[in-house]
Amino acid sequence: MKYSSFIVLSLLTFQHTHGSVNFTLSEKSLAKLIKGNPPNIKLIEAAFLGTVHAQKNVQEKLSWNLKAQTSHFDTSEKPYSTSDQIQGPKQYHSLGVERSFKYGLNLGVSAYSRQATTAVTSQGLTSKFKNATTSGLSINFGIDLYKDLFGKKTRADLDILRFGKEKAAIEKDIQSKAFHHQVRKIYWSLVANNEKLKISSELLLNSEKQAKNANKRYSSSVADSGEVAKFESQVAFRKANIIYLDYQKEMLLLSLKEIIPELAEKNVILSEYNLDNVVSEVISCTTRISLLPEVPLNFTRYDELVEALNNQYASQKKSTRTHSDIDLKLTSNLKTLGKAQGYSESFDAHNNNSGTSYEVGLMLTIPLGKKKSSTEEVKKLLEEKKYLATQKSSLGKIKTFHYQITKEIDLLKQVCKMQKINSEKLAHSLKITRKKYHQARTSVYNLINDQDGHLQSKLSEIDTKLVIVTTLLDYFAVFTEIPCDFNITEIP
Repeated sequence: MKYSSFIVLSLLTFQHTHGSVNFTLSEKSLAKLIKGNPPNIKLIEAAFLGTVHAQKNVQEKLSWNLKAQTSHFDTSEKPYSTSDQIQGPKQYHSLGVERSFKYGLNLGVSAYSRQATTAVTSQGLTSKFKNATTSGLSINFGIDLYKDLFGKKTRADLDILRFGKEKAAIEKDIQSKAFHHQVRKIYWSLVANNEKLKISSELLLNSEKQAKNANKRYSSSVADSGEVAKFESQVAFRKANIIYLDYQKEMLLLSLKEIIPELAEKNVILSEYNLDNVVSEVISCTTRISLLPEVPLNFTRYDELVEALNNQYASQKKSTRTHSDIDLKLTSNLKTLGKAQGYSESFDAHNNNSGTSYEVGLMLTIPLGKKKSSTEEVKKLLEEKKYLATQKSSLGKIKTFHYQITKEIDLLKQVCKMQKINSEKLAHSLKITRKKYHQARTSVYNLINDQDGHLQSKLSEIDTKLVIVTTLLDYFAVFTEIPCDFNITEIP
């Protein structure tokens, strides 16, 4: 009896005994914990930042870069022949800027200076041209003439990243709210578990009282050992049921603490709640949802996700179509030159009477064989299947969750109503059976069967209420903006 009283007391407070710090768990405190960025939220944010990083990484390649270069060369080598030239020491310096543009263009502008001492041997005589210096400006210009003409591939790749970032931002919002509702499902599972424990503990006390009375009657030779054994068997069964419910509670707490490590070393205590009121609130919400004339797209972000996905896929197809194209580029270089002995003299020569040189070239790359075109076809097929799978999944969630879940909850409401009637009828039947048992008009087996049937009916009621709550939470994971009081994702 003392053991049972201890179980009842410990289960009603819903407290662990191995820690020293208590934490009162409620919807509000749960929202605060999630706002504190547990690991799962950090991973969701990291996935979004990965998309942002990919976009920034490409964009930085299209920004201006300052480019500086300096080098020094010298040699002590001997000429092979009397007509050989030996240059040394040599120095080169340049400073400029360069950039690639999204229209398939590359541009670079720099100031440069090149200086060398040249030894020329001719007919046995050696002449030196000391500090021969060339200074000027260099302009490099390149343009893609086919594969990336007018930047069609570069801009498509940028659009892929831009729409990918939009999609990732929407996914981040959806996943964060879905995670919140997933944690709430654990919370309400703990509530349901606690309700079962309270009912089971109360009935255990009744079973122990019946077993004690049966032992007294057996001592007085009023009851036989079979009756005693039946009552004691019921006590053992209900103790086992309580232990198993306690095990389920620990598993739920383990799941909660794994995703919110802040609770790892704390004793979790449930705050006050009213499961019946919550179920009424849920039913009211689903009634409002069922009255909506069509799928409430203004309450979900999945339609925005599909739109961003469509835009991203359209850009992806443009980029992929260029995979096996020929690559033709025009490159050019224009230089102004000032030549003299010494840096300042060459600058003066450049400013007063500069010369020019230019270079124009074409670079052509043509894929041979069918490997590139074969790769392109596989790439197209892969992207199409990924796109269709994501699109159908997203659209399927919108339609299925709206039409099916409201039907499911409506059926569960009917189940709950029937279970309540069942429990009331079983309670009445149990009352009559208990009266008959005390009048010795029915057997102990009938009494215990009625008691167990009534217990299972009450536990089934709680299970159904939990399923109603968690089903609506699944709906909120898709229709994240539905205006219901029970749709909590922020701290009030």
